[in-house]
Amino acid sequence: MGKSQSGQVRKIALRLMIAVCSFLTTILALEVALRLFFPYLPVDIAYAIRHVRVTPFSKMRLTDYVNAPVAPLDGMWARWLVGEDEDYDLYPKADIRNLVFELTPNVRFTINTYRWTEADPRIGFRTPPPENGQLDIVALGDSMTFCYTDIEACWTTLLEEQLGHSVANLGIIGTGAISHANIYTNLVRPYYKPKIVLWQFLFNDPVEDVRHRSRLDFVPSRPITPWLHDHSVTYSLLKHFIQTFGKTPISQQMPASDLDALVLISDGKVTIGVNPEWASSWDDERLAKGMALGKQAILETRAAVEREGGVFVLLLFPDMVELYYHIFRQAAVSDPDAALALRAAVRQEMRAFCAQEGLLCLDLHEALAKHVDEQLIFVDDYHFNARGNQLVAAIIADFLRQSGLVQVRQE
Repeated sequence: MGKSQSGQVRKIALRLMIAVCSFLTTILALEVALRLFFPYLPVDIAYAIRHVRVTPFSKMRLTDYVNAPVAPLDGMWARWLVGEDEDYDLYPKADIRNLVFELTPNVRFTINTYRWTEADPRIGFRTPPPENGQLDIVALGDSMTFCYTDIEACWTTLLEEQLGHSVANLGIIGTGAISHANIYTNLVRPYYKPKIVLWQFLFNDPVEDVRHRSRLDFVPSRPITPWLHDHSVTYSLLKHFIQTFGKTPISQQMPASDLDALVLISDGKVTIGVNPEWASSWDDERLAKGMALGKQAILETRAAVEREGGVFVLLLFPDMVELYYHIFRQAAVSDPDAALALRAAVRQEMRAFCAQEGLLCLDLHEALAKHVDEQLIFVDDYHFNARGNQLVAAIIADFLRQSGLVQVRQE
């Protein structure tokens, strides 16, 4: 090869190197710029990259920013509730202030969240951490613990008022036992030694646990793809617009909700909104797997609590279908008796589990069933209203006192 030819090869190689460096520099600049200006991006662009991690070594995602743009598809949830987490499934963003959340015409409450630890600054809860570092009671659970009311009307706050002992509300909507166990392990145990840990169980917890475990156990055939999904705004943006090309933009879509199918049914005293599909039966194999996962998480957390000198209490919350079955069965399109039998079987299995393992357990169904002539849940939602929360707090307070776990503090 002559000097002229070798010179041409070097020029071509140099140009290719410059082109590659320019391309990589452009991609890097785009990655940085989209992260820096994320809160100010148009909704469709922000929505496409919202799940990307802020840095390669951080758990925090772009959507964790309090003022992150939201799309109608996510609705109000996206402003404060985050998903796709390997430890908690969902978690509330920290430092939310005075966000008015209106789920239905009758369900409207204000959300404030407080950061509990700088070790994981993403996550906030409805009650602030104790200023003196001392915790009396911690409540772990899902939306029934989080409460669909202002925090002042939530059963955890009312329980604190009745007992005169601090009660920390660490409930997270849409989570199961695995998430609750990780909250205690990661965010409570390293920093606090609560005297009592209240663990709230609901009928759908096993389903949440199976979903959580299935996602963790999933092994992608192309490992680079999920990594890019988590860490590259360029990749996520390109993938999003390829998948949505020619379709209605996210910003113009309306959110779908299972509450849209509610049918209002009344017995003359109480009115409830029934989604007929709630009577659908669950897959027995998945339910059994979820129950096993939940029981394991409960036992491991109970052992950890007791090692720290605390007391673990399992609270069995009734499913609204079971509590108001005489009304529900009027609207169910599938087999309502099968739906009731499944819920009752789960509750009875958990009661047997408590007896077998020596767990301190409170089943709230019997006490609440005495008040089914009262409106304990929202007309257009299946969570407890203010009256329901009052009864729940009173029942738990009486149980804790009768068990000798607390004494009412005198002012």
